Amino acid sequence: MTSKNPLTIEVIRLQKKAVKEEIEVQKKVISQNLKCIFNPEEDRSSHILSFKTLNTGLAIFDGVLFGFKIISRLRKLFR
Repeated sequence: MTSKNPLTIEVIRLQKKAVKEEIEVQKKVISQNLKCIFNPEEDRSSHILSFKTLNTGLAIFDGVLFGFKIISRLRKLFR
C-alpha cells in the first residue's frame, strides 16, 4: 500500500477518535429527532387550548343530542 501518508498507530488513533465523535453527534441527532416525532411539544397557547375545549364540548353535546334522538325514535317505534 503506497500512499503519501503512511498509516501509523497515532494516525489510526486519531481517525478512530474522530469517527467516535461523529457517531456520538449522530446518536444525539437521532435521539432528538425521535423525541420530536414521538413526543411532540404541544402548543400551550390560550386560543389553541380554548378551541380544543370548545371542540370537545361541542362533540359531547352532539353525542348527547344524537342519543336523545335515537331513544325518542325507538320509543315511537315500539308504541
